[in-house]
Amino acid sequence: MNDSLSLVCPTCKAALAAEDGSLVCPACAARYPVREGIPSFASRDFYWNEVSREQMAQVIQAAQESGWQTAIYDVLRPRNSEVYATIGDGRRADWKYLLPLDTHSRALDLGCGWGAAAMALAEVCGEVVAMDATWERVHFLQIRRQQQGVRNLWPIHGGDTLTFPFPDGHFDLVVLVGVLEWFGESYPELPPREAQLKALRNLRALLKPGGHLYVGIENRFGYDYLMGRPDHNGVPFVGLLPRRLADWVSRRRTGEPFRTYQYSIKGYRDLLQAAGFGQCQFYGDLPQYRHPHYYIPLQESGAFGYFLAQLWPSFTEGTPERAQDYRLAYRVANAGLSLASRLRLAGLARYVVPGLSIVAQRS
Repeated sequence: MNDSLSLVCPTCKAALAAEDGSLVCPACAARYPVREGIPSFASRDFYWNEVSREQMAQVIQAAQESGWQTAIYDVLRPRNSEVYATIGDGRRADWKYLLPLDTHSRALDLGCGWGAAAMALAEVCGEVVAMDATWERVHFLQIRRQQQGVRNLWPIHGGDTLTFPFPDGHFDLVVLVGVLEWFGESYPELPPREAQLKALRNLRALLKPGGHLYVGIENRFGYDYLMGRPDHNGVPFVGLLPRRLADWVSRRRTGEPFRTYQYSIKGYRDLLQAAGFGQCQFYGDLPQYRHPHYYIPLQESGAFGYFLAQLWPSFTEGTPERAQDYRLAYRVANAGLSLASRLRLAGLARYVVPGLSIVAQRS
């Protein structure tokens, strides 16, 4: 691990010292292991990924032997382009151009996954920390960044407890892509919204004054959910319901409470302001927030109208792979836009975009 990365004890915030293959807190004597050069602050063995743990072990072995790109093609052989994009397409982090980043910027990508966004951020930032609770994903990222010679990116294992090994006011940017809705699982003793607020306030403390939070997430009232796309618990329409009713339905259908809260545009703004963030900018991500090709400023109705009038036809054509991946979504969207145009309601389409990019500034 590069000594220029500042790490502190998540509990007492004292600077950590290297000792016998671990990081040790001189104040409270807490000890954190370092595996494969990666500091680990995780509280448990946790695994979530697009592939099974057995497949991931094969990917890591192949990456070490033959290179990370060869590994994902030879081992996974995924059938659709979206899996490849999740692993290695840096364009899925083109939202970085919405932010005032330069070579002096420090960024934290929390829930970094395979690390495509973190690698893209490393091209424009001076320091990037990529943190994930799944060990195998940060291990893969460590292999990749070493093979590509990226020296300003540090994978960190952890984040499941939402206590962080970084000094307060350290980062210019904190990134949450597909993460905010899961904070309810990290504090099961709290109501989901309160858990999200607690996590956001913890992250806000890591930002410098004027620093930014980037959130990529679904729109609670996105047209895909309105058309019956299952929520995170696998139940369609549940996220559209009032929260208490959604919890009752979830318990009846899955045996588990409903805790993965998502919001409308207004709901996200209210949540972020309650957590201490000031100005918020919203962009509609199309075709969806994980693999966006367009970022449309939703505050400007003219921008969305221009997209629908001038760019929508070419957008839906795209590549053969994208047309295949999103064929049903495009058909539904075309039908909805046709109806909305006849009823002169096309301007409301911006409120039902499936995904959102949110840029919030620490006040």
